[in-house]
Amino acid sequence: MSVIKHAIITELLAGYSIFRRDRLGRTGGGVLVAVKETIHTKRCYDVERNNVEFVIVELFQENMKSILLYTFYRPPNSLLDSIQQLNSSLDDNLESACILLTGDFNLPAIDWSLDHPSPTSTGGHLEDKFFDYECGNFEQLWNALTNTTFEDMPSGNIDHHWNCWKEWFLMHVKNYIPMKVVTDTNSPPWIDGEIRLLLPKKYAALKRFQQSQTNARKQKLRTLSQSVKYLVRQKHCDYLEKVKDSFAENPKLFWRYHKSVHHHRVSNGPEIVYNGETAKTAAHKAELFNMYFCVFTSPQSSTNLEAVTRLHPLRTELQRSDIVISVDEVTDYLDTSKASGPNGIPSRPLNEFAGQIAPSLCNIFNHSLQSG
Repeated sequence: MSVIKHAIITELLAGYSIFRRDRLGRTGGGVLVAVKETIHTKRCYDVERNNVEFVIVELFQENMKSILLYTFYRPPNSLLDSIQQLNSSLDDNLESACILLTGDFNLPAIDWSLDHPSPTSTGGHLEDKFFDYECGNFEQLWNALTNTTFEDMPSGNIDHHWNCWKEWFLMHVKNYIPMKVVTDTNSPPWIDGEIRLLLPKKYAALKRFQQSQTNARKQKLRTLSQSVKYLVRQKHCDYLEKVKDSFAENPKLFWRYHKSVHHHRVSNGPEIVYNGETAKTAAHKAELFNMYFCVFTSPQSSTNLEAVTRLHPLRTELQRSDIVISVDEVTDYLDTSKASGPNGIPSRPLNEFAGQIAPSLCNIFNHSLQSG
């Protein structure tokens, strides 16, 4: 039956290479990937997982880096085990691998909109955009927020009202405060372009050796690894000589070296002990924290809370009308040195123009309390 089905699909999609992962135990379902035969492809079975509906195909391009195409499907109302298996498969790839992840996750609770641009990789560096407050015109921004009122009236959907306010505020901020690109060089200063050009070749040789452990590939990997090691050592020595020669006239180079050494020094994080169990890794620490906080949300605690509520019922309407919070009380907790949160709103404009945005935010908060 499977051979007949494959023959029908091949006839319908003539000129395409077909890659399938059929759903087990029932008719229909699964994942199918069709790639034009003019593109050189290879199925990556080594990083796929059993009983999980996703297909991984490597796409080869002439004189360009290959792309790993992940096509994933998670049935509705299914367990999150498939997501964990997908994450495990992604972790098995090299850090330098180019991965394109597509599919249907069936997770309606997640907002998949691209409100915040992700950091982009540029040859081993990470670039991100931030507000350049030194070049911003705060006076004109103050005038714009003072003379412009937020006209959207609260509706039944409080999330829609909040998103409209966020877009209104960020629109004004971006009009008067420019953005700047900050590059995070995740490497010491002596790692130059020559080394970065050699590193991808080493990782490519490592990947080919993992696929087929032949003596020729082993020798090539060893040669490239030694070349990288000796080149890094040579660049390091040359940089130290440069620091030594320029220390009397320009000590900034020395302090840059000092900072890079301390920044890249590996240090063991503190251990956490709870109920006789010691956690060293981040994942283990998170599990212990979860166990600790579960004590406060246990069924026994919920029962006690219900008993207290019956004896002393909450006077919600009266309490809502008695809540009074000043602008200064809110701004005291805003740390302007911190980066923007998940909503993308920077803290400094919130602190600088609290008086102008307080009425519209107060309207949103009151509407949220009244609607529950």
